[in-house]
Amino acid sequence: METVGMMETIKVLGNFGVIGLLIFIWWVDSKRYAELLEVYRGDVARLLSQYKEDTDKHWMMYEKNVSLVKDYEKIASSLQELIMANIRTMTELCNEFKRARER
Repeated sequence: METVGMMETIKVLGNFGVIGLLIFIWWVDSKRYAELLEVYRGDVARLLSQYKEDTDKHWMMYEKNVSLVKDYEKIASSLQELIMANIRTMTELCNEFKRARER
């Protein structure tokens, strides 16, 4: 506050006494509290916005990982079929060698 404004305020408060002083102090404090509350709300809004962005990024990474797992399952299934086919072929080949040796 300005010095002139402060002196005028003190004169006016002198007319109202202690109760006027208490009301003035309460008014100044509530004004300061409202300003702090607005700053707090802005900070919380920024934090929530950043949290949403991070959560969206994690969700996208999760969806990509699910896609990778599904693709890997397909590859693993194809590989299993290939291995089974190779085992059958090698078993047949071994059996043919055994038959050829017995003749």
